[in-house]
Amino acid sequence: MSLRRSFVADFLREFPAPCPAGRQASVGHSSASFASSQNNGGRGDAGRNNLVRARTRFQPLDRHRSVGGNGELAGHHCRPTHPTSRTRRNTTMTDENRIARAALTRMFAPTDLVARALVARHGAHAAYRMALGARPVFPFWDVTAEELADGLDRWAPRPRELDTHAAEADLAAIERLGGGFLVPGDEHWPTGLDDLPDAPYGLWYRGDIGNGIPAPSRCAALTGSRDSTSYGAAVTGDIAYGLAQRGICVISGLAYGIDAHAHRAALAGSQGDGPATIAVLAGGLDRDYPSGNADLAAAIRANGLTLSELPPGTAPSRARFLQRNRIVAALAGVTCVVEARWRSGALNTAHHAETIARHVAAVPGSVHSANSAGCHRLLKEGIAALVTDAAELTELLAS
Repeated sequence: MSLRRSFVADFLREFPAPCPAGRQASVGHSSASFASSQNNGGRGDAGRNNLVRARTRFQPLDRHRSVGGNGELAGHHCRPTHPTSRTRRNTTMTDENRIARAALTRMFAPTDLVARALVARHGAHAAYRMALGARPVFPFWDVTAEELADGLDRWAPRPRELDTHAAEADLAAIERLGGGFLVPGDEHWPTGLDDLPDAPYGLWYRGDIGNGIPAPSRCAALTGSRDSTSYGAAVTGDIAYGLAQRGICVISGLAYGIDAHAHRAALAGSQGDGPATIAVLAGGLDRDYPSGNADLAAAIRANGLTLSELPPGTAPSRARFLQRNRIVAALAGVTCVVEARWRSGALNTAHHAETIARHVAAVPGSVHSANSAGCHRLLKEGIAALVTDAAELTELLAS
């Protein structure tokens, strides 16, 4: 039996008696209808149509599930619970939500719109169980039955990602590395990420989280070319050092070139009243990428944080670098491109910042330098404000 077609049996196990008589009648009627559809359809269009009809008959049962204020599933049974049982269950659900979100960071790509719709409607834990095949899933206004079926087929070949033991192992691994895992609603969750239409399901971190992650109004992202010139290195150093002296956290991506210069200068100018700099990585935090910046990453963790939306063991990739850029942009109130070529990935970060109504700035360079062509492009298109030093960038951040 395929994953898509096993949901009725799973549903009956998920919602056992005692329940109102009308509900049991509804289940029996739908089960019979589904059995008929099993005989009439396979994995083709007819089978999908029968699957849709069966799912539609189950839809009224949604009203029997109570949902907590945070959008997570709060319970399955119809009977009332004793207050002590409710407290115990809420604590359990909090743990389940964290484990589910940890699993989702490995299982769902940030660009998977079907997965995001399920989490938004049902909560992380319920969406995780739907993807696992342990709970039925229904089409709704944001996702069609065809999209749901395709999503289930897409997630099915990922047994390790669907394993709660793998998520628990990831959580244990990050703790051994001196870090942790943040989810929305946590004390130190950076609320700036909530401005993203595709916010991370959770955030893995290493370093001292005690002072939290500063609000976007106290963070500036500096980014640019990996093959920076001496001019770019000097300007980046001056700006990052000046920002740190003003108590502004510098956000970047630990790459060679402009990113590394920004992190080092911020550490040098740190005032010791919060994270001096934060590096957002495009892979798991158990490996510092690029490896040539491993010492820099260790220094950042001693005076700041390294962050990732990806669990330990995840290798960086081109797509993940581009997806990482949206987090850099959301954490900061302003993104400044110091030096970048015409098609630099730094421009991707700037466009993410523009999309969520953050300030964008660029530093001008020589008209003869290909490494400044991207900055001039942002200025010409009216996307970025022209800045030349930390004072101007701080003024823009405060506006």
